[in-house]
Amino acid sequence: MKQLSLPLKEIYPIMAETIQNGGEVYLTVRGNSMSPFLQDGRDQAVFVSPDKMTIKRGDIVFYQRDGGQYVMHRVYKVEKDGLMTMLGDAQWTLEGGIRPDQLRAFVPRVVRKGREISCTGGVWHFLMKMYLWRIRFPRTARFGLRVLSFVLRMKKRIRMA
Repeated sequence: MKQLSLPLKEIYPIMAETIQNGGEVYLTVRGNSMSPFLQDGRDQAVFVSPDKMTIKRGDIVFYQRDGGQYVMHRVYKVEKDGLMTMLGDAQWTLEGGIRPDQLRAFVPRVVRKGREISCTGGVWHFLMKMYLWRIRFPRTARFGLRVLSFVLRMKKRIRMA
């Protein structure tokens, strides 16, 4: 697979056309707002069309702010009127009022250290929902993440034995 290193403003038209035609676009993550789960320059996000997707809490989406800036964050909340509240994994400030027409892509999976990981179900999605709890229930989230971390360490030890 050929890799290009261009500013997003320059490649977005090609990216948008590919996504609208049902294709997938792999982009290397830039920035630290999704740390520690997605690392700048190391991991890739897979972008697909958000059409026909039911966006829910914990999903990762790529959207465009009213000022023109492109952002990839996690959905913190979806209101009944369709407005969404977003949150970067490394952030504590919620960004509300994101309209469905601002969505440019949905991220169904990521490539982390060369391995594809689904973002729409399983352990990864559960971990991310727990991570989002840090805003609403900081103590509960810390406890849940500690328990999950312990379980994963034990599972790894059992596999190694």
